[in-house]
Amino acid sequence: MSFWGMPLMFVIAGFSIWHSLDQRRPLAFVQERTQRLLVPLLMGLVLLAPPQVYYQLRGNESYAEPFTQILSRFFDVELTFDFPWFVAASPPTGLFHVAHLWFIYDLFLYTLLLLPLFLFLRTESGLVPIRRLASFLSRQWNLLYMGLPIAAIEAALGTDMSGGWNQVAYLIFLLLGFLLAADKRLWESACRLRKIGFALAVLGSAVGLAGGMHYAESAGANILVDYDPVSVMLRLLKGMIGWCWLVAILGLLEANRRSGESRFEERELSRKRILWRAAEAYRYCPSRYFTKPSS
Repeated sequence: MSFWGMPLMFVIAGFSIWHSLDQRRPLAFVQERTQRLLVPLLMGLVLLAPPQVYYQLRGNESYAEPFTQILSRFFDVELTFDFPWFVAASPPTGLFHVAHLWFIYDLFLYTLLLLPLFLFLRTESGLVPIRRLASFLSRQWNLLYMGLPIAAIEAALGTDMSGGWNQVAYLIFLLLGFLLAADKRLWESACRLRKIGFALAVLGSAVGLAGGMHYAESAGANILVDYDPVSVMLRLLKGMIGWCWLVAILGLLEANRRSGESRFEERELSRKRILWRAAEAYRYCPSRYFTKPSS
């Protein structure tokens, strides 16, 4: 699931941003994202993350520090510029950690960072490159090329433990989701390539996992972060596999949506035919059969 789980979440978030900007001005959009993301993040950092760190430390039986002391050390932080993090635990005693809340943090930060680009791409000038890109990507298998920037980031920067992908890759997934919402031809292409994407994803996953595990054991390499040629190639493959999974999943969703619309249209057409036949029967039958007899 690490191949597509968290990437799918960011793609869906990017898709929703396009439609959210349809209904809100930039300032209202920022206010809405602040309420939905920043406020829950801050509450989680106060109420959820400290107990999680505390019980993690208490897993060591020799550890007997009280929770109040853990709490003071948890908020012992300092500014940092290790993108995407701007706050970190103060060494050597700080215990600050966002834990499972990293997704909300990343989504809020990347949304703000990309907002100027999002607003530009919704203008007439911004739609021109989107249309040109969609025209190219909607041909044959070209939609699969959208996985290249993700593969390049994984190969160049390595893989983090946050959801199984590099933090910067999630920024690209968010942008790709926005682009998918901008031009319906991309969705149509995903629908058309869903079977090919699924086949490539399954085959690539099998080869990548088997080859990666074998190489890691035989060469003693950490394929997630090492820069030997094989590790870099495996991360390139992983980036493309992840995008193939997304193409397969998004294409399947689009195919199901179309199938549902088709069934609805067929039911509506059938209903109209029944009503038409009833109207025709009423028109040609004697009126006395449809009139209540007088007493």
